[in-house]
Amino acid sequence: MTISAALSKEMDQFIRKLQRFNSDAVGFGEVYRSSVRHSNLNQEKWHALFPEAKIESRVQVNLVRTGTIE
Repeated sequence: MTISAALSKEMDQFIRKLQRFNSDAVGFGEVYRSSVRHSNLNQEKWHALFPEAKIESRVQVNLVRTGTIE
């Protein structure tokens, strides 16, 4: 398993856990509200939508330097 795949899997598990607890600690609702015009999304609507929202994560890892630490 690659680093990207492992991090993506952990991120998906984290998001599902947040949805189970209905806690948008990351702020997905704010991102949605600021990027979708005329969404008319308020806190109560997002509170109802968040547990069933489909959220996908993509992780890209770029190694800048490799080597040993002395």
